[in-house]
Amino acid sequence: MPKWGKRLLYTAVGLFAAFMLVAVVLQVPAVGQTIGSPDMCATCHLMTPEVKTLQASAHRDLSCLDCHSSHGFFEKPIDEVKSSARHIFVTLTQTEPNVVTITEDGRRIVEENCQSCHASLVRELHGGGPARNCTDCHRTTPHDTATGLKN
Repeated sequence: MPKWGKRLLYTAVGLFAAFMLVAVVLQVPAVGQTIGSPDMCATCHLMTPEVKTLQASAHRDLSCLDCHSSHGFFEKPIDEVKSSARHIFVTLTQTEPNVVTITEDGRRIVEENCQSCHASLVRELHGGGPARNCTDCHRTTPHDTATGLKN
């Protein structure tokens, strides 16, 4: 095997091992709860309304990542690395938006998590599943700024 081939193989194995380490670490509940806690998310002033409204909602005992991150063994660290990279870029380039908006990928993840956590309720109320996304009707859950910011 050529010298560059060995380096490429070692690099690939090293990257895979690093990814697996990150994946395992992020599966540890204490780490995930700390990284995705409302306190951590509140360090960004733009997230203050979301954190306050979450704390006033029925979902107040959840971490932000319970809704805003995939839960699969491989999907979770990939989503969290992508999200972290985006947040770091915005912070370093000082390009914070005036209003926080969810990405299409984020919207898909939230929808999957709504359906997963509330599967039996969805079946009972919607006969197997809604024809639309949960947030089409439940847009203010759990971030209802009309009621959550009064506290």
